[in-house]
Amino acid sequence: MSLMRNMLSCSILICAMAGAAGVYVNEDSNNFVYSFPAEKMTREGLEEHAEFYASGKMVKKIFWNPNCQTASYNSKVIDPIWAKAELKEDGFFYYKGKKQEGTFDIWPRNLLRIEKAGLDCYTVWLAKTRACGCEAWISDRMNDAHSLEDFDSLMHDRFWLEHPEFRLGTHAAFDFAHPEVRANKLALIQELLDRYDMDGLELDWMRFPYHLKNGFEGREHLTDVMRGARKLVNAAAERRGHPIRLAVRIPSRPSLANAIGIDFLTWRKENLMDFVSVGNFWPNTDSDMPIEEWHRLLGADMEVNASFELLLQGYPGGRLLEGETLETFAGFASQYLYRGANNIYLFNHMRGATGMGMGPEQLAEFRRILDEGADPAKVYAMPRRHLLSYGTAQIVTESVLPLTPSAEWNEFKLNIGGGTAGRKAFAVFGFWGDTPVALNVKVNGNACELQAEPYAKPCGAEASALASFKLPDGTLKDGYNTIAFQLAEGEARQIIWFEIWIP
Repeated sequence: MSLMRNMLSCSILICAMAGAAGVYVNEDSNNFVYSFPAEKMTREGLEEHAEFYASGKMVKKIFWNPNCQTASYNSKVIDPIWAKAELKEDGFFYYKGKKQEGTFDIWPRNLLRIEKAGLDCYTVWLAKTRACGCEAWISDRMNDAHSLEDFDSLMHDRFWLEHPEFRLGTHAAFDFAHPEVRANKLALIQELLDRYDMDGLELDWMRFPYHLKNGFEGREHLTDVMRGARKLVNAAAERRGHPIRLAVRIPSRPSLANAIGIDFLTWRKENLMDFVSVGNFWPNTDSDMPIEEWHRLLGADMEVNASFELLLQGYPGGRLLEGETLETFAGFASQYLYRGANNIYLFNHMRGATGMGMGPEQLAEFRRILDEGADPAKVYAMPRRHLLSYGTAQIVTESVLPLTPSAEWNEFKLNIGGGTAGRKAFAVFGFWGDTPVALNVKVNGNACELQAEPYAKPCGAEASALASFKLPDGTLKDGYNTIAFQLAEGEARQIIWFEIWIP
């Protein structure tokens, strides 16, 4: 059996290295148990869920996330989510005398159903993922910071509650400058490697990307964890008798990674990671991840994947446009496949209530993403919305918007990837307030015509005043396009949304 597993792992690895781009999927620690009813908390229900992802024609790897601050399995290192809750005679969980409702009732309740059935979600999911021909990974959240303002939340592990001296602040995540924090994290990594037979372990430094009080200073502490993790992974591979790879998820831009202490050049030099996935911290996908620069810095032989978030936001603090659609996905995918991303990584895009949604249309769009989402020819041909967003690592942000037009010409650039030849396109501006601002607009030096018909796609909630400009035929080009604008007349108000729409 171990020889067959070894051969399967090797064949998958060779295929992934030699083949075209694929889709990677990350499943968080509560989506399944929160989204599905009690009757699905069975081996059959768990396997059905894994098969939904793994049957995607372009899906190569599935990253199963078993932890936030607490665990969704019976961990001995951190508290299982149900550990501190008490199930009383009225049928509800209580913690510190408070009745748990919604997520914090359904989550532990369904996990306990699985536990009492003698099952472990991750053991079942990993095995089913492999049986379907995909690589099965565990994704470990390095510093989850949900609900830190509420000390009475079930989210918190005892280690966090009992050691405020190890935090970045009173209501903050762990400070990795403390050796005790690093030791606790490595103990969890050891437990995951001992408990689960996996093809690889991902260390998710983006949940949450805030590990050191002074950002760049102290980065050697994060590298210390990476060195320890590499040793543990190598030892586990030796015990298991098959390769186990180590990957990381880090900020979308090198400048953002450096700012929070991610010393990716040392990690690369010391062979502490086998590939990287770069992307934003919640809530939006960065519209200008420099994939070319990542390849230059890390070497052409280092796999660099583009990580997508689920929600959409034009500028920091703006209201969210909830939910990826096939059009917005196609916009980001066509850009990053064009720019050299090895694979498309889906974060928070899940089959469930906390993902893209469970309606028939939403599931159909998600299925197309899993089947076609890393094929340049197919995503180039789709209707595409190319949103201008920003890069963020939680405490550091790089954003183009908001912009205020003036009588002087101002400009910015937006990369829209490939497959633009012969495509009709529109430049869409959204403004703060109830009425559009009068603009003159040029794209790549060509004047654009204001359209009388209002733009019908949903945009950021504050951007209810929209103006759409048709690009002259032949204006759009692959890669970066330059958008120039000036105030034509009237009062200037901030531009808080921009996209190029390719119907």
